[in-house]
Amino acid sequence: GSISDDMVKDFLGEVHGIMTQFDDFEILVWSFDTKVYRKTMLKLTPDTIEDIFNYKMVGGGGTDFMCNWSFMEEDDIVPHKLV
Repeated sequence: GSISDDMVKDFLGEVHGIMTQFDDFEILVWSFDTKVYRKTMLKLTPDTIEDIFNYKMVGGGGTDFMCNWSFMEEDDIVPHKLV
């Protein structure tokens, strides 16, 4: 569902906290509503961990979680975990 800018900051702060618990990781973050906004995809690693605080989510409303599965299939993304 829709979330506020403050909620986005809280969520990304939690993701940052999780990342700091690991020595090595690769996390993909992207925005979606009824489609995935490919240009928003951000790849985070230990070298780019702070980039999460500059991430800007986009979307125009509506929610279709299935677009994520199609996006991952089209881009050969096979997550170990998906949140």
